[in-house]
Amino acid sequence: QRRELRPPFYNSSTRAGHREQRARVSRNPIPSDRIPPPQPNGEISGNMATEHVNGNGTEEPMDTTSAVIHSENFQTLLDAGLPQKVVEKLDEIYVAGLVAHSDLDERAIEALKEFNEDGALAVLQQFKDSDLSHVQNKSAFLCGVMKTYRQREKQGTKVADSSKGPDEAKIKALLERTGYTLDVTTGQRKYGGPPPDS
Repeated sequence: QRRELRPPFYNSSTRAGHREQRARVSRNPIPSDRIPPPQPNGEISGNMATEHVNGNGTEEPMDTTSAVIHSENFQTLLDAGLPQKVVEKLDEIYVAGLVAHSDLDERAIEALKEFNEDGALAVLQQFKDSDLSHVQNKSAFLCGVMKTYRQREKQGTKVADSSKGPDEAKIKALLERTGYTLDVTTGQRKYGGPPPDS
C-alpha cells in the first residue's frame, strides 16, 4: 500500500481553507453595475474616461503630421526684423508658390516693416488674394498694395471693403479670343497694346 507523500506545509486543513476561499469568491461576484458595458464605435466608458482624467489611462501618441511647413527663407525674414505673425503669413505665400523670396527686393521688406502687425497682415492677405499670374514685378506690386492700403487708411476705409476687380475667368476668355496681352498694376488694368500679329 502506497502512502501519498505531501509536503509538510500541505495538510487537509490548508486544502479546506482554499476551498472555502474559492467558495467565498464565487458567492461575492462583482456587482453588475460595477462592470462597464461594452461601448459602440470604440468609445471609452465612464470608468476609462475617469482613468484618463486621473492620468492612469493609456496615452495616445500625438499627431504631428499637421506641423507647419516653413520655407528656407523663414529665418531670413525673422532676422530682417519682421514680426513673427507677419513672417508666418509671408512664408505661407512663399510655400504656396505664389511668390519667391527673390521676387521681393529689400525695399518691399523695409516698407512692410513700417506697418503695424494688423496692417502688414491685411496687406499680405490682399497680396495673396490677388491674381499674380500676369504680374511681372511682384515687389513693385506689393509696394503698390501697401501704398493703396495707406491711402485708404487715411480716408478711414478698410482695404478689405474694396472690390477685387473684374472676373478673372472673363478676362482670360477675352484675352484668348482677341490675342491681346494683359498688364496688371495696382489699381488699374491695361488691355491692348499693339494689335496682335494676325
